[in-house]
Amino acid sequence: MCELDFRWLLNTTTPDSLKYYSGSVAELGEDAGRNTWQECCDTVRNIDDEDVAGFLTEVAANLEELRNHFSAYGAWTREEVKSWTLFELAALCLQEFAHEYRQFSEYCSGSWGQYREESESGTVSGRLCRGASGERFLYFGT
Repeated sequence: MCELDFRWLLNTTTPDSLKYYSGSVAELGEDAGRNTWQECCDTVRNIDDEDVAGFLTEVAANLEELRNHFSAYGAWTREEVKSWTLFELAALCLQEFAHEYRQFSEYCSGSWGQYREESESGTVSGRLCRGASGERFLYFGT
């Protein structure tokens, strides 16, 4: 298990623009999957900020835990997951965070109390958490 800090992303974008990382066909049209994936890949490849570089370092330090997390989805074979580059794995983590944060900001109106209640009822995953210094973490584990 691991937690990745996405404060760097929230410091450079708005919750509404997270749809460009995780939006649906209904929001972005029939190329949503390809376009959101490309946006995530471009974001992690164009890193020039210290916080974002720190994110890549976190991903690199947790490769095995993250591979286990995504392998458990059943959408890819273990061999496929192991073949992903650091940037591809980081892009998928970014896409997953964007999805989770959008649930928090849109479905739960940015309320941590409501997010906790919805998590306890099984409506949202509950994998998003906040740190005392403003960090926004996403838990990755099996």
